Amino acid sequence: MENNQNYENEMVEALLDPENNDLIRLYDEDGNPIVFRQIAVTNLDGALYAILKPEDAIEGLGEDEALVFALQENDEGEVSLLLITDEDTVDAVFEDYYRLLRAEGIEI
Repeated sequence: MENNQNYENEMVEALLDPENNDLIRLYDEDGNPIVFRQIAVTNLDGALYAILKPEDAIEGLGEDEALVFALQENDEGEVSLLLITDEDTVDAVFEDYYRLLRAEGIEI
């Protein structure tokens, strides 16, 4: 468990590094790795969210779709990722991302 936590902390640091473009490896409930490309990290109402797009197909997810994860800190200061399934939160995170793109002059 210790090694997983260290790996997860390193992964979160990589997500928060604006210079890092490396792929992100997460694991499903069965311990299978899923590789993601980082699209964005956004701060919405004081909470950090990562938008990640899977590199390989995931059942039920379109090839042009991405997932939203909340970065959550526990009482010990360790940060982990939690998949967000609430549609209102997911929509709000993507709207914030689109707002950031428009602010940079990028057409959506």
